Amino acid sequence: MTIIVDASIFISALINPSGKEASIIFNSHEKVDFVAPELVFKEVLSKKNKIISGSYHIESSIAESILILETIISIFDVEKYHPGILNVAKQLTYSIDKKATQYIALAILLEGLFWTGDLKLLKGLKRKDFIQIITTLDFEQILKGLR
Repeated sequence: MTIIVDASIFISALINPSGKEASIIFNSHEKVDFVAPELVFKEVLSKKNKIISGSYHIESSIAESILILETIISIFDVEKYHPGILNVAKQLTYSIDKKATQYIALAILLEGLFWTGDLKLLKGLKRKDFIQIITTLDFEQILKGLR
């Protein structure tokens, strides 16, 4: 199973390393292929102050935590996307969140599920009949079925 991990999930895992998102990533990486586009790190680092203020992290420990996550989550180069898939993803995301285009393109390309904590994005994509999207609660239910 391939799961495309949204920056919101990374950020949640960094803010609360003992929370659900971090637990899922660390406890299921042997059963699940976690993938994210390259831009995920740019997004995460843009929220560095939020991560520091919401957790006990200091700046150097965020970098260390990201390195640990990088060992579990494969990063996919956007230039490898098929242009047609990127166009489909753009059509799905343009009125909701353009930053999600690469994540959606990955979900389509890899026939995976996009795991996000962004409820506005989730609802908007589902309204457009994009069903390859899950929340943390959805993912927990899927993982129960894999045991």
